[in-house]
Amino acid sequence: MVEIDTLREIHFFKAASEDTFKTLSMVSEEITLDAGTEIFTRGEPAEFLYFLTRGEVEIQYNAESGARCTVDRIGPGDLMVWSAVVEPHVHTSFGVAKTDGEAISVDADRLRQLMREDHDFGQSLMSKLVQVVASRLTGARRQLAKRS
Repeated sequence: MVEIDTLREIHFFKAASEDTFKTLSMVSEEITLDAGTEIFTRGEPAEFLYFLTRGEVEIQYNAESGARCTVDRIGPGDLMVWSAVVEPHVHTSFGVAKTDGEAISVDADRLRQLMREDHDFGQSLMSKLVQVVASRLTGARRQLAKRS
């Protein structure tokens, strides 16, 4: 369980109602990240939405050579995973902690239910998620351009 005041600091949740915050609090937990740990793995089910609260995480994709390339580096306040909300709910990248850190994990099934129940919250969250996806695509294009 995560304190509601902590969740209020996450800009992705700004449109949440009081009832939504109460439920988010119950379906979220604070987790510790150790440097070098793979937090999520491409191809695995995306069961949690993660928000970084301390530390640095690299978002990586596999290049054609099989080597991983970093397309984004995220810090406190950033969203790590968008696949938990977008079908088919499977990770499309890898997340690796570059430093020790902390994050908030939110149960994806319950979050999607909340998004359906609180339409303003759902619309706001999806709008912010699209911005994250666009940023990751830009990062991937830059990596491809470097390799050409």
